[in-house]
Amino acid sequence: MWSTGKNDGFTLVELAVVVFIIGLMTVFVLPNYLSLMTGRDVKGTARNLTGQIRLLRSRAVMEKRPLRLYFDLKNRRYWVAEPSEDLVFDESESAIPKTNDLPVGIRFKDIVTPRTGKILEGKTFVWFWPSGLTEYAWIHLSDDDNHDYTLVVRPLTGNTSFLEEYADLPTR
Repeated sequence: MWSTGKNDGFTLVELAVVVFIIGLMTVFVLPNYLSLMTGRDVKGTARNLTGQIRLLRSRAVMEKRPLRLYFDLKNRRYWVAEPSEDLVFDESESAIPKTNDLPVGIRFKDIVTPRTGKILEGKTFVWFWPSGLTEYAWIHLSDDDNHDYTLVVRPLTGNTSFLEEYADLPTR
């Protein structure tokens, strides 16, 4: 057919150029891809927390009893606590049927409420009352690259806002 009588293979220079182009693409594309994937994990975590917050607010209103969303900052977990008949809360995880673990690479940086201030370690919780009110809260998340994120829980509506930064409490 179109054979010129030469070997139809690639030269070493052509292969080197292709390898160089692939290397350049990897250098520029891979870091963006990895940060995008990490952002998805944090955003997915924020969506899960938002769903849990909406569910708790609705349950507190429907069941006409207060509920709490507990956070264990050290062990990167959160769970729902329901009161006993005499409205005493058991904050231990063993009493709770479902504990949610944060994905690998994501942690609670701190949890802030007007009631407790900034909690950097240990356990804390956010209130959900039968009236439909929710405790004002700032849930700060961080990833392995030390990017900070804030999930703000609004008290009147229970709605949340997700910010791709560390947001402090508003000053009065």
